[in-house]
Amino acid sequence: MATIFASSFGATYVVACGHLYPQLLGSRFADAEEELAVLLLRFLIFRSRHLTVLTCSKEKPTLGGTRIKTRKRNIAVPLDPSSFADAVVQIYLEHQGDLELIAKDVEASDLDFSRYGDTFFEELYGPDDRKKLAVFTALTFSQKLSGLPPETIFSALLSDSLIAKGTVLGFVTDSFKEYLVDNTLDDLIGLLKRAKMEDRLLDFFPMQKRTIEAFAEHFSKEGLGVLVDYNTKKVFDVKLKELRTTLTDQIAENIEPTEVVEMVKQRRRECALPDVDVVRTIWDAIMDAVQWSGKNQQQNSNLALRQVKTWGKLLGTFCTTAKLEMDLMYKIQIHCYEDAKLMKLFPEIIRALYDQDVLAEDTVLVWFRKGTNPKGRQTFVKGLESFVKWLEEAEEED
Repeated sequence: MATIFASSFGATYVVACGHLYPQLLGSRFADAEEELAVLLLRFLIFRSRHLTVLTCSKEKPTLGGTRIKTRKRNIAVPLDPSSFADAVVQIYLEHQGDLELIAKDVEASDLDFSRYGDTFFEELYGPDDRKKLAVFTALTFSQKLSGLPPETIFSALLSDSLIAKGTVLGFVTDSFKEYLVDNTLDDLIGLLKRAKMEDRLLDFFPMQKRTIEAFAEHFSKEGLGVLVDYNTKKVFDVKLKELRTTLTDQIAENIEPTEVVEMVKQRRRECALPDVDVVRTIWDAIMDAVQWSGKNQQQNSNLALRQVKTWGKLLGTFCTTAKLEMDLMYKIQIHCYEDAKLMKLFPEIIRALYDQDVLAEDTVLVWFRKGTNPKGRQTFVKGLESFVKWLEEAEEED
């Protein structure tokens, strides 16, 4: 069959189908090899709508200057997928599965492959047959048998008519389930990345069902909760990234703080963002908006500290519990440890946030005495000693 279809589908995959389809599915289904080979032909017909059909016919020569009569009307030829199916299957049966003879016979025929792709896949290719094909597709990728780039298969599924009727969603669901039998979720995500479909999973759903809720409901029902969890986290991360970008821009542009607060509250409400992630994102945005000054360490320290003092109240608006305050201290600790520009600035940042009532005295003391994160802790504790001593003395006086 490789001589029939252009290389965009991949001769390797076609040959693999012919030889491995019955073997791979043998452990999953008990059908005869002949039936499986017929299913393969039907699959190739479905794929033909995306491929170039190579024929042996040549364009007939015309005499120069000859006037070509134009048709007065187009005669619509009704669809007859059943007859087309019978004709293709008959060619296969006559040659007893010899792919080269089948290829020559199909090339010599006047079968219109491009016309019946969706019809075959949807109607003649019943649910059971589609499941077999989905399982086979998963196994070829799982066992690395086809050599075919994943995008060739997945991109071909993006047919509006098949998607609208749920055919494609059923196919990819069966394929994902089979693939995850012997592979991890990370393997599946890697496959989707190579297929350039990692961020387009909702495209397999009918238009009216392209929502996060519909995604979760469908794949949870199909026992693919790990995929639901992955997608939920991915969507969540995207929302946080969008908040961080917007917040950074507004801080850099010195937008009125009350307007910034309202924007964050609205995003938190609309996206159901946890307070702890909102606080962390605000801190990241405050630092992202600093206009760093090359290698001038003192100037960078001044810029960062000024930024904290200017926008500390924004943190205070959302950092409303002792637990959130402690999480913010750990966030700042890690940031200062990982960014050399801020390493020596940790004590001053903590003092500035204390002065703005973002961090309570008890939070600072608990972190100082019982903090558990080891990153830079020894250095930061030493840097806070004088401030903590002042807090303790003030506490004794009270």
